[in-house]
Amino acid sequence: MAFIGIHAKMSRGDMVRFMAERAVTDAEELKNFADFGYEFCPQASTPAKFVFRTDYDFKRK
Repeated sequence: MAFIGIHAKMSRGDMVRFMAERAVTDAEELKNFADFGYEFCPQASTPAKFVFRTDYDFKRK
């Protein structure tokens, strides 16, 4: 489980970089973020809460 948490933390950091490099001023722009296999999931999101999901299998083999 910690392995998955590390990837989530890395992805959050990458989202901050995405926001800084693009000088994001509108939350709607975050929907364009896609990295570490994460993408915006409109079905699970609400206007106040954006959800990003991945199908990537982070388990060690």
